[in-house]
Amino acid sequence: MRTAKSNSVLLSILLIGMLAGPMVSPALADEGDGNLLQAQDIIAIFDEASETTTVTWRNYDTNNGTLWTDMTNSRYLVYRSAVQMNESMVLSGSVLPFANISACPPIYNLNECPGLGHSVQYPLGPGVNGTFYYGVSTILPNGTISALMLAYASQIGEPVYEYTHSITAPFNVKATFDPTTSRTLIQWINLNELSPGSLPDVGPFAYHINVYRHSDPANRSSWASLEIDGDRQLIGMLGPGNNSFTFTVPPGTDQFTYYSVTYVLEGYEDTRFLGSNTLDPEWPVWEDNVAPGLLIGGVTAEFQNEPVGGTGNTTITWYDMVSETDATYHVWRSGSMFNDTTNPYVEYIATVGPGVESYVYEVERGTLGYAYYAVTVSDGRGNHNDSITSQVIGGPVLEDAFTYWVAEPTNVQAEYIGGGQTSVTWIDQVGAEGETYHVWYSRTTLSATSNLSNPDVALLVATVPDGVQQAIVDTPPDIEREAFYCVTSETRYNHLNATFESTEFVQNCIEPSVFEDTQAPTPAQLAQPQLQGAQQSVLLGWMNSLESGESYDIYRHLGDPFANNESGNITDDPDWELLIADYTPPDIDQSSVREVYLTEGLDRWSWYALTITDSWGNQRVSLTNRSNAWLIHEDTTAPEAEITINGFPGGSLPVADHRLTIDVSEPVQEHPIIVVTTEDYDPNLGIGLTFTPAGELIRAQSLLGSTSRYYWDFPIVAGIETTNLVVSVTLIDTVGNSNTLVKSDWIIDANRPTIDLFSPSSESRYLYGDNIRVHGVVSDDVGLLEVTFHFIEVKDFGYENIFEWELVTDVTPADAEPNILVFDMREPSATFRMAGFHRLEIKAVDLAGNERVAQTIFYVDHCYENMSGFTICASGDDPIAGFGEEEESIPTLRDPPYIIIIMLAGFNVLMLLFALMMGVLASQDPRRKARGDGGGEFDEEDDWMMEFMGSGDGGGPSDVGGDLDAAPERDLDQSKALDDDDDPFAEIETTTKRRKKSKKSKKSRKKEVEEDDEDEGDDEDDWGDEDDEDEPARKKKPKKRGKKGSRRSIKRKKSD
Repeated sequence: MRTAKSNSVLLSILLIGMLAGPMVSPALADEGDGNLLQAQDIIAIFDEASETTTVTWRNYDTNNGTLWTDMTNSRYLVYRSAVQMNESMVLSGSVLPFANISACPPIYNLNECPGLGHSVQYPLGPGVNGTFYYGVSTILPNGTISALMLAYASQIGEPVYEYTHSITAPFNVKATFDPTTSRTLIQWINLNELSPGSLPDVGPFAYHINVYRHSDPANRSSWASLEIDGDRQLIGMLGPGNNSFTFTVPPGTDQFTYYSVTYVLEGYEDTRFLGSNTLDPEWPVWEDNVAPGLLIGGVTAEFQNEPVGGTGNTTITWYDMVSETDATYHVWRSGSMFNDTTNPYVEYIATVGPGVESYVYEVERGTLGYAYYAVTVSDGRGNHNDSITSQVIGGPVLEDAFTYWVAEPTNVQAEYIGGGQTSVTWIDQVGAEGETYHVWYSRTTLSATSNLSNPDVALLVATVPDGVQQAIVDTPPDIEREAFYCVTSETRYNHLNATFESTEFVQNCIEPSVFEDTQAPTPAQLAQPQLQGAQQSVLLGWMNSLESGESYDIYRHLGDPFANNESGNITDDPDWELLIADYTPPDIDQSSVREVYLTEGLDRWSWYALTITDSWGNQRVSLTNRSNAWLIHEDTTAPEAEITINGFPGGSLPVADHRLTIDVSEPVQEHPIIVVTTEDYDPNLGIGLTFTPAGELIRAQSLLGSTSRYYWDFPIVAGIETTNLVVSVTLIDTVGNSNTLVKSDWIIDANRPTIDLFSPSSESRYLYGDNIRVHGVVSDDVGLLEVTFHFIEVKDFGYENIFEWELVTDVTPADAEPNILVFDMREPSATFRMAGFHRLEIKAVDLAGNERVAQTIFYVDHCYENMSGFTICASGDDPIAGFGEEEESIPTLRDPPYIIIIMLAGFNVLMLLFALMMGVLASQDPRRKARGDGGGEFDEEDDWMMEFMGSGDGGGPSDVGGDLDAAPERDLDQSKALDDDDDPFAEIETTTKRRKKSKKSKKSRKKEVEEDDEDEGDDEDDWGDEDDEDEPARKKKPKKRGKKGSRRSIKRKKSD
């Protein structure tokens, strides 16, 4: 790649050759029609150093004089385009020229126009990276544009590659010159401040900063010439991140200066000045550290005494310096000749602006001697020459003002400023230097005869040097007094060798006296603060002091400021918080009341204190408990309460008496106000129900005198519609904070669930092997807690096996309405060993505890089908009894069956013995002896005994068992189901919610009811009942329930 240096050399040679004179006609003829004056031999060269492209060409070479003349009236337009140009692009304006130059400027002769060379530079902007075409069109004398754009003639044949850097320079360079230090401060904004990370500032590739100083403006075209002319000076090289540089201007500088700041990054320095990294050409900085010269025309001084005031005036005059328009003139005074204004014995007395040319100096009293005056000048930049010569000094001039002088200060004043301090002021005496002033205190006015050595007469309270003219005198603490102050001066005068102090007290005492007060006011008595909970504030009141203009401060402390003491000072603890400062009541008010507002939600103890400060700043800072300091309870927290009914914060409420309980969080001012209604209660519309009388104030009662628990009882009766119960409780604590709590978490549920049982029914009859389907629906208006069922197996002689309660099987559809439960179960009929009627009970309990039990009966018959296909029913006998059962163990004599048999046998033996004894006694009856017939051993009256002992025709006791077996069997075919009206187990329907299935086994254990021991002989009472077929059916004996037993599998009964 061609370097920037080689390109620059080539470009320079080309320009020199073109500008040396008319170009020699090329060997080839020029292209295009000569009348169109097309540019010829165009060349474009890009310079990487200056990032500019130089375009060169020449005029059409011809011997036609007419065309020479046309050239003087024609102009060239230079174009740049990313694509190759043609005539239509130029004429349509799609590509615009960047240069417009004359084809033959007037400086050339007419014969020099043919082949005249031209050159134009195009400065590229930042961030260019691409190839571009350059072309030239001609504006002919008649105003038409000739844009042939022929390659290598008026347009370059190949595009030139151009690459420029982005702006890598600082911004907003500014410079400020300080004439007092003769330094110029250059400041700028770094690129990384505007766009962090744009340039590397650490490592070997970090940029550095160059600061330049030059007297002419800098731009991309003049930068090189500034260096050639020696006008450009590199004054600073800084590391990355610096944003200022201070340059010390050389002495004798008075010029307008420019400053430029550039970056150097990897060898590249951006000197295009496309941004603001150099001073604006219109705003250079003026650097001037050259002081003006001496005044021309000299300085004069003339003294004139002032008999009335005892002083005099010296008038100094001079001529302004014409060369300095905004100069300042300085006047100096000394008692001897001087040549440098920095001499410590030279007094600077005045500064005068331009155009005045004089100054009047008032000579102090007591002055006597010769004085010298000088006038110097400083320019508008503040440059001043301290060295002077006699040509700008006026004098010596004799100044005499001693004759009218008085050796005392004047205008003595005293003011008590409070805080135990009195300010004494005066005006120093005139005509003396280096005097010392003494301040005296006395109870009365001093005079020339006062003995200053007696402390009871006067007391020296302060000594002050001259020029201060004020003394602050401390007043003793805890006093009230009228005080007098005088001030004397002690100094050495021109004609005296020792000091002198005048004590004539002519004009140096105050009149009248000043009142001083350092006594603290009487403590203010603070009434006990009152907490206003409803307003969330603390009310503080006190009686005002007899002082006038006093002020009060109110403090608060959240801790323990007294540390188990009863008193202290407000200054002892920094934790006192100032709430109200400098409250000054009107003098006519005898008492004051202030209110301190609190934030919401406070519950704390705080100390409140009151201090008083009088009009002089004397403060009473002592505190005493229950006097001007009180501990109060700041309570802005509304009372809270736990509201329950029957001990629960929510739930269902059935028909019953209920108790509303309110447990408050803190003591209350009065019993809670309660309002209990249904959720839809509206007295205006007449709907809903209120449990508390409308329009009355109902309060809860304290439970056993408790201050934290209150109650109120109320009933819920049947017939109330299901709705939410709303409880409103209003609480007011002891300080007035109120809170109304509203809860509606309870549901009034005065209705029992509804049970619709579809199967089984009293008409249902199940054969052996069938499944008993338990199917129905339970609903409730609020919600179901659980739905359970159990079977009751009815046995002979009043026995019942009661199964345990089990949860029903929930088969409710997903789209069913809420609070509905559909159940469906199967139970084998073989579960019931005895044929006959059995019972089913369904129990539903809702969330409020309302319960409903529905009952039904069903018939189970042990039927089977024989080989012939006929169904045979046992009607009471279990045809499969014993089938599948384990073999029962052989009973022992201690088992209940044997005990009963033994008891029956014993009873029969006793009856037999009783019968034998009665027979023996009967055989000995005398009536029998008297009977003379031979009809036999017994008569008809004794036949009953024979029947008793022989049991009929059988003649033996063993036939008793046979009689029992001969009892007729019940014909179940003739039995019929009970009507619902006669069914003792029928139950009305009720409702409930669905419940989850229980994980308990469906085959739960049954309850088996057994007869008590006292009924063991009931079997004997039933003997012979078969003979009473015509008697009405006996009433069923009451059932006696025994212990629960497991449900057993049904076994087939063995055949005899």
